[in-house]
Amino acid sequence: MIRTQTRHQIQGLEVVLTEAMPGFAKRGLKKESLVRTSRLAVVESSVFSGKMGRLPKEAFDGLRVRLADWIQGGESIQSQ
Repeated sequence: MIRTQTRHQIQGLEVVLTEAMPGFAKRGLKKESLVRTSRLAVVESSVFSGKMGRLPKEAFDGLRVRLADWIQGGESIQSQ
């Protein structure tokens, strides 16, 4: 899930995509957004009515590491 309400970020797990990130404008986001890795779901592509963007490789790789740590019971993750 990607949301614009960045105040809900869980430190160490979720990532804020800022407008200062390289290529932000090409990602399809209109403003700073939060990738809620704690709220993942598998959804058929036909459910989406709009265009889906792609994360920068660095952000995606970082999310994968954080998600793996969380699944394995990482202790560095804290809710705000």
